[in-house]
Amino acid sequence: MIRKLPGVFLLSLIFISLSTLAHRQHFASTNILWNAKTSIMEIEHRVHEHDAAKMLSRLSRGQTDLTKPEAQAKFALYVANHFKIYNGESKLTPSLLGAEIIGHHIYVYQELQLTELPVHFAFETSILMDLFDDQIHIISLRVAENVRTIEFDKYSSRQRVFPHATSHRDP
Repeated sequence: MIRKLPGVFLLSLIFISLSTLAHRQHFASTNILWNAKTSIMEIEHRVHEHDAAKMLSRLSRGQTDLTKPEAQAKFALYVANHFKIYNGESKLTPSLLGAEIIGHHIYVYQELQLTELPVHFAFETSILMDLFDDQIHIISLRVAENVRTIEFDKYSSRQRVFPHATSHRDP
């Protein structure tokens, strides 16, 4: 039994070392819903609270309390400035509605009034990509039963999506 202890100790040390190397993926998402009844594109951004606080600390040059409405508003403005929608070459500017904390995430809400749904959109996002090299951002656009999903990282540029396409892949 005593002879097995060094092996068990060594194995425990390896597992502890491996667990300290693991970290949470830096991930954000944007869900966009086309409301045909109101001709409004409803936009919801979701960011982990810790990542948002780290960005706000960088912007404010100090600690920030995300439970305060002023901090949520500042982060919402940051998100609005780092998320872009285009119809062809024309930049569309969604209205910023607000933000709230739910669980361990901050949600930022925007909306975009349109007269009709364009044939295609282009999206750009750089939310938190200037802070984390491994930041991933997923944008999902739902139009009726069609869902189009695109993934961004810090090397992505503008990506187009065709909301009316019936295939699973956009051209």
